[in-house]
Amino acid sequence: MGKEALYDIPGLHKKVVRIPETAAGTDKQYPLFKAGDDIEVKEVNLIPDAALAGVDDNNFTAKVMNVGALGVGTTEVATGPEQLAAADWVALKPVALTVSATLANRQVAAGEVLVYKSDQKGTGLIDPVKAVEVLYQYKKPAI
Repeated sequence: MGKEALYDIPGLHKKVVRIPETAAGTDKQYPLFKAGDDIEVKEVNLIPDAALAGVDDNNFTAKVMNVGALGVGTTEVATGPEQLAAADWVALKPVALTVSATLANRQVAAGEVLVYKSDQKGTGLIDPVKAVEVLYQYKKPAI
C-alpha cells in the first residue's frame, strides 16, 4: 500500500490568522503563513471585528500577497473591494476578496510566505482588527 500525501486529501484546507488594526494612512503588511508544500489559493475571506463604512477617497485596499521565500515578492494573490470605495463591512460578516484570475498568481511554492497588506490611499482609513481566512488545495507534484 502506498503512502498518502497531503494532495491526496480531498477538499480545501484552511488557515485563519488574526490581524491587528492598522492605523489610517499607514501601509502595513502582516505575515499569514509560510507554505509547507506547493499550494493553490482558492478563496480568501476577511472577517472584521467591527463595522466599517466605505468612502470614495482616503481609504485602503485589502490584499493578500505572495512575498516569496525572501520576503520581497509583490504577487497579488487576492484583493479586496477596490479601495473600499463605498463598500461597507459589517462586523463579523465575511468579506470575500477577489482571487487573482491568473493561475500563476494563485500558486504558492513550498517555502513562500503569504501576507495580508493594508494598502492605504491618501490619508487612509482605519483597517479594523480581523481574521483572514485562506482556503487552498495542495498541488500534486509533476512527475
